[in-house]
Amino acid sequence: MAKENKAVVRRLLEQLAKGNLGVIDELLAPNFVDRSLMPRQDPTREDFKRSMVEILEGYATTAFTIEEQVAEGDTFGTSFRESGVQRGEERSPGNFLLEELHTFTGRAESRRTISPCLRSDLPQPEAELPRTPY
Repeated sequence: MAKENKAVVRRLLEQLAKGNLGVIDELLAPNFVDRSLMPRQDPTREDFKRSMVEILEGYATTAFTIEEQVAEGDTFGTSFRESGVQRGEERSPGNFLLEELHTFTGRAESRRTISPCLRSDLPQPEAELPRTPY
């Protein structure tokens, strides 16, 4: 089961990078909790989906690179890096490279559904984030 849990998280990240938001309903359990909230976002699966829409619309290139995966039985942890190039002058002048480190942890509810908690190493949304010119 541990190997299958890793594959589910890999598939989730691969599909999100392609813009397939349907994978959220398919692979994340209804009780999914997002602990890396964007402003005005609740920790629900539906709000996570809305935040993914904002991320995919706001960055020309979005990639999720798995840094490390561990799993034992039905419990898993995946550390991954999100990167992209910000687009649109309305967000900030110029293009900036986004790079964030996140962690999915959780327990498989079945072979197809995971009930993870998503955490981020980012400061609170109100804090100013450093920007790397691209």
